[in-house]
This record gives sequence, structure tokens and C-alpha cells, in this order.
Amino acid sequence: MAASVVMTKDRLAPPLGDLPSYADHQLVLVARQLEGLDLENRRTTTIGGRESIVLRFSWKGPAGPVSQSLFMIRDGQTVISIATTCMKSEAEAQAPLLSQIISTIRFSQSV
Repeated sequence: MAASVVMTKDRLAPPLGDLPSYADHQLVLVARQLEGLDLENRRTTTIGGRESIVLRFSWKGPAGPVSQSLFMIRDGQTVISIATTCMKSEAEAQAPLLSQIISTIRFSQSV
């Protein structure tokens, strides 16, 4: 499995009207879908000047353990989610490149 980056957008709406509730819900969804999910880290941060939550977890993929990070960035009532994924055995080597990609995120408007 090659390293990948996937971006999606979603709207914040009740009952998931804030980013922490949205992140909790996303964690429940991935826990249902991914075998052997192990949440390694959850942190609140700022990405591109926006409130963000990052989940780092691993799970059992068909080719072996997978490492994944889910960056959820609040932009008004929109959540931009960026998932970075690679084999767990390659995670340390891929981390600088994936971090560099995330560090380039910019927003053109203030919220």
C-alpha cells in the first residue's frame, strides 16, 4: 500500500454542531469499520489558523497493520477532513512528508 492523502468536506449540523462532537462521531464510525482499531493519539490544534482535531490510529489491514491520521479542520460550519494513510511499518519514514503536506494548508478568508 502506497501512502495516500484524501480530503473530504462535511457540514456541522446538530447534534454534531461543534468540532469535538463531530470528531467523537467520526471515531465511532471508523471503529465500526476498521478491524483492530487502536487510537494512538487525539489532540486539539490549529491548522491554517483554524480550530482542528487530529486523530492518529492504527488498524489491521489486509496487507498488515495500517497507520492513519485524520485531520478535522473547522472552517465556519464546514469541516474539512484530511486522512493520511500508510502501512504502519512505513509511518515513521512517511511522517515528514505527510506533515509537510498538512503544513501547507491555507485559507483565503477569515471565519
